[in-house]
Amino acid sequence: MSQREFSEALGVSKPLISMWENINTEKGPSKEMAIKVARLANVSVAYVLGESDEKNPITSAQDEFEELIAQFREKNPEKQKEIMKLFKDLMKLTGD
Repeated sequence: MSQREFSEALGVSKPLISMWENINTEKGPSKEMAIKVARLANVSVAYVLGESDEKNPITSAQDEFEELIAQFREKNPEKQKEIMKLFKDLMKLTGD
């Protein structure tokens, strides 16, 4: 996928994509954007953030959780409350 295609899919500028590729990770994408980039490029979030050299390791529980958090943040406040209640109930069921 080209930088132009990436930038269009993510809704960011092509120079920003280039910066992420060529400049140190301190100026890399936010966690939420890294999740979108990883999903689009079919690589791990850790790879996008420069935390791993493996492009396609088995998806970790951490990656999955971060993706769920990103989806949670996109919900309206009422849905977030419902999800939090369900999550708390689920945590009680695990007994830990």
